[in-house]
Amino acid sequence: MNKEEIYSMVPKSKFDTSLVDQLRKISKEEIKLIIPELIFWISDANWPVARPIADILLEYPDLIQPYLEEHLSEHEVDDELKYNIIILILPNLPVNIQNELVKFIERICINPTKDEANGSLEVAQDYLDEYKLKYKK
Repeated sequence: MNKEEIYSMVPKSKFDTSLVDQLRKISKEEIKLIIPELIFWISDANWPVARPIADILLEYPDLIQPYLEEHLSEHEVDDELKYNIIILILPNLPVNIQNELVKFIERICINPTKDEANGSLEVAQDYLDEYKLKYKK
């Protein structure tokens, strides 16, 4: 499949769930090209496309980890995206990836940005509490 065909599989609107089955069939190398675009579609958990795209992204934890690190950093200004990463993606990742990403959640809890304090802080604290219960016995 060429790049144009791969990029044509990125949803065009929040209602565009028609491509989900096709996305599940493409190779790891092909999906790698469109991960940043797919992550955008989990910006709002109420969008019909958000959860199916989150499920697809979860099939590639090693590929999405660098993008998650970027979006969970203090430099990310889209706090709604950060919020949705914490609720839709993080709890469903393999524990080794969660172990790598928990430092970003701890930073949000200890030193939140203004946007995080008004948005993702609460879900970050909830996630961290659950993480500690599950993995730091």
